[in-house]
Amino acid sequence: MNYQFATDRLTVVEHVFGCFQDVPTLVVCSLGAKRAKGPYKPTRAKLEHFLDDESSPETPDFRVDSEHLFDGEQFMPCRIRVAWSQSLAGINQGVVAVRANGAKSLDDMVERIAERLFEKLGVAYAHAFEFPATFGPDFYLSSVGSVPSGYSTIENAAYQERLTRWRDNTWHGKKRPRQGYLREVYPVNYLTEEQARAKVGQGTLKEYMSSIGSFNRCTFNEAMYRWDVPNDTLDRVRKGLENSGVILSAVAT
Repeated sequence: MNYQFATDRLTVVEHVFGCFQDVPTLVVCSLGAKRAKGPYKPTRAKLEHFLDDESSPETPDFRVDSEHLFDGEQFMPCRIRVAWSQSLAGINQGVVAVRANGAKSLDDMVERIAERLFEKLGVAYAHAFEFPATFGPDFYLSSVGSVPSGYSTIENAAYQERLTRWRDNTWHGKKRPRQGYLREVYPVNYLTEEQARAKVGQGTLKEYMSSIGSFNRCTFNEAMYRWDVPNDTLDRVRKGLENSGVILSAVAT
């Protein structure tokens, strides 16, 4: 999710954990050279100070986990992780990662948290999709190609290439979702008016989206759209938009 920082973002984090009957347990936070790490409750006051520090030119990065129960998972040892940061391109971004057994379905996960998140964060570009915990959802957010133990660095070359394209387009190319671009096409996509007006062929992305899957105004925010793409058409849609210039992870962009 790309967002503008809210003043009560820790309350939002705690609400997200509560939606899945869990609690924040461990936190890691950095603000420039400052660091805070430890159990969530005793570290919360320090974390709050970091997040409210308007004197620093840096933007705080933080990651909050539920209890670490999966010791064999190098990059996602917990059931729930919420991480917010700023990319090298200056894009504020965040991720809510929930293990598959934490919700009935992807749509169930979205329905539990989306309205409250957007209520606090405002109009934003966001998406929901399934991702292998082994590779660390927050690594994907940060465009870092994680390599878990036992995997070759070239084993997932196509995935790594798309991470690089997104990073290069946003950092070097100065292209931003708020200018009408998408990172990828996901099963669930929350889009802004700028993205809906993006040119695709002889028409707009809005016209394209209206012809595939479910495309509607958000029920809780009229300034945003929700586009759901069925799994059986997702690959076709991705290929159809690959050369459109709209997808910032596309190798052709």
